Amino acid sequence: MGDVGRPDSVLFVLGASGSGKTTLIRRLLYGGGGGDGGANTRGNETRNSSPKPGEGLEYHYARKSRATDSSRKDVAHVFEVSGSKEFADLLCGKDTVFFGARQVTTATALVTIDLSKPAEAVASLQYFLGKIKQAVTKTFTKLRTRGSRLPEQLKQRHRKQFNKFGKSEHPDFLGGQLTGDSLCGVQIVIACTKHDLHVNYDPEQRKVLSRALRNLAHRNGASLFYVQSSKSLQINSRDGGLNGRDNGSNDDRNNRLNDPTPNDPQNLQFTKLRAFVNHLVFVGADKAFPKTLDTEVDHLKPVLVVSGSDSFPSIGAPPGGRIGETRNDEQAWADVCLRMFPAVKTSSTSGGRTHESWVSVGDDAERQNLEDAKKQKETQKYSEPEVDQVASQKLEELGSFMKQQSMASR
Repeated sequence: MGDVGRPDSVLFVLGASGSGKTTLIRRLLYGGGGGDGGANTRGNETRNSSPKPGEGLEYHYARKSRATDSSRKDVAHVFEVSGSKEFADLLCGKDTVFFGARQVTTATALVTIDLSKPAEAVASLQYFLGKIKQAVTKTFTKLRTRGSRLPEQLKQRHRKQFNKFGKSEHPDFLGGQLTGDSLCGVQIVIACTKHDLHVNYDPEQRKVLSRALRNLAHRNGASLFYVQSSKSLQINSRDGGLNGRDNGSNDDRNNRLNDPTPNDPQNLQFTKLRAFVNHLVFVGADKAFPKTLDTEVDHLKPVLVVSGSDSFPSIGAPPGGRIGETRNDEQAWADVCLRMFPAVKTSSTSGGRTHESWVSVGDDAERQNLEDAKKQKETQKYSEPEVDQVASQKLEELGSFMKQQSMASR
């Protein structure tokens, strides 16, 4: 725990392998990144080294001096879920580690989506949003069994923040497209990385993907930011991170927050993201963000949509769908993205092991056919012709009997 006052906050950083989680954390905490002069955050990596792929729950922390009392500091615990999808499945199911009862009050999720891999973007976001909601729901269920009112308080806080702090009810709630179950109760920020690489795609493709991502973000009460890759940014050595300015403590000496460089257009979008995350982590969602973040929904520009500032009419309907439909709408956007960006069967390697891609290639029927073929191949290894012949005969007899019973009952 930090000093007396607001309890320590928690920031979970999630994303598929290679989506830029470690680099983003470096830039958030220290103002640097892989190859950009970031601080040492993992193993034997040097300050100027690029992040190496790993598997595990990486821990970082940030401290910030309070505006009202510089002698006291608030602490944020930052957890990065790194590695394979199998590990993410395992870890996200542990409520003692992932959005547990002691974390949900001050927890924020930061989900990274790699725009340079548009075929995986929607499916990856659906996966992590599902894991977040599943974990929070599990924790809320346990809290309710103890008679706690915290789940309702957090969901009410989320809805109030979504409705611009109670000024008015959002039109999509009034219209019934969003319900009380739409917002899970914790803050979610989606950082779509490598926007500078995404601009090489056809404008129509970018338009569809941006609307699909906006639809998912809006439906889950999340904020959406497009940011460039660290290699395209000119990181200023004075550009700090989440941690507050502190000239005395050795703990903070490498983690200072100096004035950003807002006049640098390359840094501007990331500066907005960092300021917003900084607010959620150290101030909290129950208080309004003090600065104005102009909404940007033009797919030809870096998209920026803060939770509650979008709407289903603004997003529009997917091809063949209707605006704001609860489930079909989300799946329709996912389907059109899959058609525009065909998924490619890929694999990733971490910890000396090869893993499947984060995205399921094709539909469930294709996956089931592969599983059935595998089982059939295994069965053929131990085939017994005589037994199989008897079994086939019995099945035919059963079919004839059922047909006779059906005719007799007419």
